[in-house]
Order: sequence, then C-alpha cells, then structure tokens
Amino acid sequence: MTRILKYMTALLLCTALWSCTDKSYNGIAPDGTSDYYLQEQIPVMLIIGTPENILSPKGSGAIDYDQDPWADKEMFFYAFKRDLGTSFADLSSDNGSCLIDGSKDGQGNLAGKAARRNTYDAYTTWTGIERSVFYPLDYLPYDFYGYYIDDIEIGPEDIVRTEDAIRLDITIDGTQDVMSAMAELTEEQLYGKEYTDRERVEIVNYAYSSFTALRGIHPTFLFNHHLSRLRFQLYPGSLAANNVIVDSIKVLSRTHGIFTVADKSPKNMGIDFSGDTGKELLALTESDGGKLKKDTYHTSYTGDFGTPVYSRDAVMVGGSILAAPDEEYQVHMYVKEKTAAGTVNYYENIFRITSQDGDFEPGQQYTVRVTIYGLREVVPSVTVDKWGEGGNIVIDEDEWPWG
Repeated sequence: MTRILKYMTALLLCTALWSCTDKSYNGIAPDGTSDYYLQEQIPVMLIIGTPENILSPKGSGAIDYDQDPWADKEMFFYAFKRDLGTSFADLSSDNGSCLIDGSKDGQGNLAGKAARRNTYDAYTTWTGIERSVFYPLDYLPYDFYGYYIDDIEIGPEDIVRTEDAIRLDITIDGTQDVMSAMAELTEEQLYGKEYTDRERVEIVNYAYSSFTALRGIHPTFLFNHHLSRLRFQLYPGSLAANNVIVDSIKVLSRTHGIFTVADKSPKNMGIDFSGDTGKELLALTESDGGKLKKDTYHTSYTGDFGTPVYSRDAVMVGGSILAAPDEEYQVHMYVKEKTAAGTVNYYENIFRITSQDGDFEPGQQYTVRVTIYGLREVVPSVTVDKWGEGGNIVIDEDEWPWG
C-alpha cells in the first residue's frame, strides 16, 4: 500500500501536463472517448480479501485459517458519490448521492446493504431483496465502505447517519469480531497490467465506477479488526501445577462503543470506547463460542523442571476473548485443586496484565502466558502475535461472475 501511495502521489503531480485530476467527475469520459461503453448497465461487484484470522459466525469466537473463513458471514456495505455535496444521510432509495445501502431492501433502512462472500471466489452476493446493483450510465466515481459486526444486534435507533459519517452504537460480549474497511486499489489492480501512466492516473481518479469496472477493477476490501484478541496458555511452574485445574477465565473490559463505519475522513473509522465509564467481565469461551470445558485445562508436565519455564509443555485454554483495546486488563482466573484427602479447594486469582509493546491495540493478538506454581500462585506474562489485516485474493479474470 505504501508503494501505491507513493506512486499515486507522483502520478497526480505529473497530471498537470495533460489534465486536472482532482478525483471528481467532470462529465467527460476519462480516456477521451464517447460513452460508447455505456450502452448497457454495468453491475457493481465487490471483492473481499481473506483476513489472517476471522471468526465463525454468530459470536463463536476466533479461529485460525480454514478453507472458507468467510462462510455464512454477513457483511454490510455503503457507497457514496465522491462529491463535495454528498451527504451520508442520503438513502439509495432516494436516488441521490448514495448508491448502496439497505434502504431498497427495507423501507427507511439506515444500515448497509447485506452481502456474503462467495464460497469459491472472492466476490460477494447480495442477500437482500434487491439482488443486483448497477453503476449509473456515466463514469461517476463512488467511495465504498464495508463493515462486519458478527451477531451483534442493532436497531434503527443505534444507527446515526450525518452529513460526514455513519456511526453504530454497539455492545460487545467478548466473542464477537468487529471489522471494517474502505475499498482501496490493490497493487495488483494498479500494476498487474501494462497500463500507461495516464491510464493509472485515470484509474486512481475514477475508482470506483463503470470506468474501472469495465477494466476488471472492482471495489476491494481488506477488513481490519477493531478489537484486541487475548489467548491464554498455562505453563507448569512446579509439579504441584498439574493438580490445578482452570475452570474459567474472565477479563474486565469496556463493552459499549461508537463504531464509525464510514467517514469522509477514513482515519476516523473504528470504534471509540472512551464514552464507556464502566467495565464488565468478559468470559473466555471455547473456539466454537461454547462455554469453557470443565475439568479439562491443567498442565501434565513430568519433564525436567530445571529447564526454562517457557520451554516446558504448555496448554492452550479454550479459544480467545475479544476485548476493547486498553492500556491494561484485569484478569480473573478461577481455579480448583483436589487434595489428597478428596476435598476440593477453589480460588480466584486476580491479576493485571500489560503489554511490553505499550497499549493493547486494535487488531493485535496477545498470548497471556500464565505460569502456575500452585492454587494461589500464578505469574502472567504477555507476548504479541500477528493477527490484524489480511489480503489473500484469488481472482480468475476469465470467469467474471457477470459474463
């Protein structure tokens, strides 16, 4: 993306040699031709990249790669005319500056238009009443936005559309992924063919429109995660650790945020949790979103306790918790231990975790390594793993879905 931005900057500076490129439509075909190509409507097709790790649907927690990580997941999209007079409060049903939202599928619907990624390619299929969307019969460019909120339920009162932005009022429960993206040109789209410099400038200025669609360049989304993903591993600090069973783990987190899913200044997109003055305990679940298994998670180490702690066999506990980004978290680990006399002792270990890299950031994955010495003695540390943005896209240009 850095390469694209640098190249685009250079191209835009050079365009003064032949035209003004202010990324606005001037009513003239960008390549100097007539509207020969626009004798028929051109469908809007969206391309969805594959994040490195995403969730199973309906709040079932984070999983790693599978063959179709977007299976059954519903995303929502908006598209607005790239024009100073555009208002994000306009509805597509009014045939104004909004090309795509949910208002044609449901009267007055303020949400984005629903779609799912196809099983065998990177394109999407609309799931609402309106199954096809077409560009206007001109080269007018549009900006596209998309978001994913898992099984978080929102009502009309939770969606606010203003002149410059669209915001959702959401509440997370620790099992739901929340992502968004603004469609951007990829390196493959801009450099994958032998375009001239002028053609590349026109592609940049008219992405996305019928002009780019006719060239096989479609709005492409690489979704970004907006929550912090926490995973937990157990390490044996002593032989006694093998008798300590973890019944549950909970993390104190803010849960209510304002999710900006579209903004004329894309840097403002994301979730703002600053207005949430309270915090709630979010529970660790299994990878499928079910409750953490009982009498399951404990170490079974019988090796050399002279080796470094983190070189010993570890046990991953359940799936993960998706929490609001923060400076630190308070963790509640509920454990039990069966004594030789047959009684069971219970204890709640409470400790704070911080990251050596600074705050717990959105889109980052953290592994909390907990060394257990006994029922009442645990020592945590945090490592940072890669999660974040992904972008694996495979497209066969000989098999366009629309023929």
